[in-house]
Amino acid sequence: MRTTSSPQSTKLPDGNPPKSPGIAEPDDRRYVVKFGRDPAKIVAQYGQDNEIFRPTLRQLTEQLKTNPKQFPKKHGQPKNRRAADLRFGDGVAWRAVFEIDEAARVVQVISLESHDQAYRSAKRR
Repeated sequence: MRTTSSPQSTKLPDGNPPKSPGIAEPDDRRYVVKFGRDPAKIVAQYGQDNEIFRPTLRQLTEQLKTNPKQFPKKHGQPKNRRAADLRFGDGVAWRAVFEIDEAARVVQVISLESHDQAYRSAKRR
């Protein structure tokens, strides 16, 4: 009789290894992106595909829909908010400051302005 020294395979019948309970799986569900009143005015004024913004507002919206947590949380005020970097025109730094409602899977953009003004506006809201 032949004996083997290697342990029995743990692969599932479909050929994939079992999922570890402590490792988060990527979430396929997309977020809904909503623009507040003032950011919506900016989007209406320039349009989503205007290349005066880098990335374009459409590209930014897609990033927020698929993975808003790729953008860092801000420290201090405004607390528990995140900000995405944009460039406007000849390289002026802008920010899109937003909040994530994880339960509803909604990203609320509360400020879309030049760097310093975006944070001042976000504090007021």
